[in-house]
Amino acid sequence: MKKIYLIILQLFFKRFYETRLTAAPITFKTYVLQKILGFNRKVYWPVHFTTVVTHVNNIKIGIGTAPGLSHGCYIQGGGKIYIGDYTIIGPNVGIISANHELYDNKKKKKAK
Repeated sequence: MKKIYLIILQLFFKRFYETRLTAAPITFKTYVLQKILGFNRKVYWPVHFTTVVTHVNNIKIGIGTAPGLSHGCYIQGGGKIYIGDYTIIGPNVGIISANHELYDNKKKKKAK
């Protein structure tokens, strides 16, 4: 039965099969919540549905990395973020790359 499951997985769900033994597997549940129901739809890597990711276009991740796969993470890419290869981030971690002016919290500070 397990062989049949792996053959079906390999033929029809190539991404699930390729990532099944990695630290950041794409599961059916993650795929449905993220791509079909829309939790973090713009994020190009698998994330937990309770994770919040903003400014996705400023975030680059390495091979075998899925920041936010643990529950409750907050990743804000207001500045630039690069997360290296094979990095695992624990639950409830906040990664914030933006800053604001000292006397006016509403004004964003430009990166140097």
